Amino acid sequence: MPRFYPPERASHHAQPLLRWHDSKMRWLQTHLRKITLALAVCAVLSVPAQIYCYPATLRAGQLDAAVVLGAATGGAVPSPVFAARLDFAFDLLRANRVKLVILTGGTASAANLPEGEAGRRYLIARGADPERLLVERRSRTTLENLCFAHAIGRNAGVKTYAIVSDALHLRRALRFAADIKMQATPAATPYTRYRSFWPSLKFLVRESYFYSKRLLLGPRACP
Repeated sequence: MPRFYPPERASHHAQPLLRWHDSKMRWLQTHLRKITLALAVCAVLSVPAQIYCYPATLRAGQLDAAVVLGAATGGAVPSPVFAARLDFAFDLLRANRVKLVILTGGTASAANLPEGEAGRRYLIARGADPERLLVERRSRTTLENLCFAHAIGRNAGVKTYAIVSDALHLRRALRFAADIKMQATPAATPYTRYRSFWPSLKFLVRESYFYSKRLLLGPRACP
């Protein structure tokens, strides 16, 4: 026959089980917090790791066009960062590794030329053939750089693109290129101004923020 205990004895027998259950729950809660924290740290660190380790060197072969992603200008003069990108595009054009160069970028100030136009003048001053230079002057973001360049490229019969920028910029740029179905390959400028530790770290943090935003929001479409 089943044994029945008075309430006080049943409570006495249940106490070890309750203590064991409470102990296990505390252990589980503590370790879940640690695991969650570890996963969060890994997720945060994985983004800069993807950006830093991205293989951004241009592979051998000829492409239809190089798209130079815009950067700041001072009046009509490209900034050192922009000039480093333009210099590499000039090398590609001179070596016939690309047939055309598409220069991108608008301006936030009436005192400055649009970045695309400043880039065009810079390359012509270096000896580039103006007939091989295409320009867009409206874009204000990396996504717009690519969207507007892609539209210009389609009109010119361009199929394949080298995206010219600094290495730390190219993981995000190539993700956007994939979003808009642009057949592109990265082309990191060897003349980059991001060589010393602090400027590179600042740029990496900035790119990590914007790339994380792209990953969270999902594929982007042209404006």
